[in-house]
Amino acid sequence: MTDSKENIRQYLIDTGREIVETKGLEFLTARKLSEASGCSVGTIYNQFSNMDNLVTEINIQTLSNLYGLMKKVRPSSKAYNNLNAYIDVFVSFVLSNANLWFMLYEYHMHTKELPLRYKGMIVRLIQLW
Repeated sequence: MTDSKENIRQYLIDTGREIVETKGLEFLTARKLSEASGCSVGTIYNQFSNMDNLVTEINIQTLSNLYGLMKKVRPSSKAYNNLNAYIDVFVSFVLSNANLWFMLYEYHMHTKELPLRYKGMIVRLIQLW
């Protein structure tokens, strides 16, 4: 890992994501992220002013991954077939990324205003359907 600010930021996102994937959202704390990443708590807060901002970045990445999979669905002329194809991809993604999806769901339940980039990712997903 190089020490550029963007590389450290992405490393922390990746490490936080791995913590959530393997252990669950309740294990994503600044202290546990510091232990797993080898970065100080101060570095974490320099990159993300609070843990909610880190969660936002991980969620955007999760939505982007889902978008990439859904984009691969080849639409047919029948709406019913399209809906089933998108639902199959969606359900498969959620089941194989349960902890990340739970984090995304929890975020939506506790966040009053979603960041513009986050809203944009949701709009992109909806436009596919």
